[in-house]
Amino acid sequence: MNTPTHMKTARTVGTMNRELGILRRIFNIALAETWIKRNPFSLGEPLISPSAEGIREKILTLDEEQRLLIACEEPCRAHIRPIVIALLDTGARRGEMLKLTWQNVDFEIRIITIIGETTKTYKTRQVAMTKRLYDELLLLWEKSNKDLSGRVFLFMVFRKSFQTACKIAGIKTGGLDVSSPHLLFHSDGERFIVFHL
Repeated sequence: MNTPTHMKTARTVGTMNRELGILRRIFNIALAETWIKRNPFSLGEPLISPSAEGIREKILTLDEEQRLLIACEEPCRAHIRPIVIALLDTGARRGEMLKLTWQNVDFEIRIITIIGETTKTYKTRQVAMTKRLYDELLLLWEKSNKDLSGRVFLFMVFRKSFQTACKIAGIKTGGLDVSSPHLLFHSDGERFIVFHL
């Protein structure tokens, strides 16, 4: 922890946990291949402590969500509105949605299948479409070339437009990096946006 990073900044607990996680995996492979007799991570107290990491999230109120969507209606940001709604209403990660193809969107039963290869946990899951998400996806499908193997969201520019939309909506992020939002839909009917670093 006392060793500065290559950028000459202080090393964080999160960084240490990630680096130790890689090292633990290396030792586990070495143990499985019988290259070593013991994994040092299995001795003594755990070195990796996720609970020691700081809280790095912002919860969006319903009013903030509405202001954000209104900001996304401007022509220069209209391209991000469908994916913002998709993230809000599915709880999916941005990367999962950007890799979503039309063959995994079932308009008949209103289900989206998120393929395991595109997820952080490598587990395939299905999520239901809300009415507004269904409407947004249907509009995108009608404008598309109807290629089932094609991506649902074709654009790649997201970060700057999203940051601008947050600023216009008056969403204070408290210094958080909002370039990679993970938006969650909770079962109690309230929507939250959580910015994961």
